[in-house]
Amino acid sequence: MTFDELLHLSFVHRLIGIGLGLPALGMLLYAVIQLNSILASIKEGMIFSLRTIAAMQAFAGSLLLYLVLGNLEKPLRASLLNAMSEVPLLKFFFTLNSNEILLVLLCALFYVLTAIMYEGRRLEEENKGFV
Repeated sequence: MTFDELLHLSFVHRLIGIGLGLPALGMLLYAVIQLNSILASIKEGMIFSLRTIAAMQAFAGSLLLYLVLGNLEKPLRASLLNAMSEVPLLKFFFTLNSNEILLVLLCALFYVLTAIMYEGRRLEEENKGFV
């Protein structure tokens, strides 16, 4: 689809595109909010608090969900817009580039880090009784 064809899309087609993109954008916004919570907790010195660990898990999960929703939005939008018109407007494709693979690995790293943080917190609480 060329840029001129995109400019001449009807209002309904534009609303469909916006509606399909909002869940992914919402997940990205939630991930940013969780990242802000993580950074605020670290600034206060509460690195191993349950709030920080939960925020880090929520950050990694919402970032992964953003990636999935963002990748599903493209083919879903293409199929809906093609079903609404006589001539197919968009090509149906699904891509996964190196940046997205790196993001998946980063989310996995955050989950491993939260497991280590949780174990560190458990050991800290266990050792408080011996001192």
